[in-house]
Amino acid sequence: MRYRIFTQTPDGNFDPQRLAHNARLFFRSKVEVLEQEPQRLRLRLQGELSETPVELTLEKRQVQAEDRKDVTDAERRGNAAGMGALASRCRFLWEVSVPEDVPSSAALALCAATASVALGPVLPPDGSTLLGARDAIERATGTQRLEKARPAG
Repeated sequence: MRYRIFTQTPDGNFDPQRLAHNARLFFRSKVEVLEQEPQRLRLRLQGELSETPVELTLEKRQVQAEDRKDVTDAERRGNAAGMGALASRCRFLWEVSVPEDVPSSAALALCAATASVALGPVLPPDGSTLLGARDAIERATGTQRLEKARPAG
């Protein structure tokens, strides 16, 4: 299973210190860097949404035509207006590889923290929508903002 986080960073490089800071400050999670290479970051995450430590990997790569098509489809499916335009400004993305035994809440917590650093949307494996950092946490915890929960009209 893989999540794609689009990043506005000019070179697509990771900022593990900022990631750890944002995870702790905004998402009550601890992120520890286990291994860092230019294209890959292996992390251990533990926190409110992952009481048991889990290991996840971020891999940097350039955005490809298939990613852009997936973004367009997800934006339309999930009624995520504006998120596609945000993703279109990104030349790089970070893929989060999630082992099958890792709870989706832990993966989404990492995605939320990562999106808060990358300043781009998250494309979940099911391609159902595009998520911002706040949306990823809401999906992880099963909560919704009130304005989304109210019926239109």
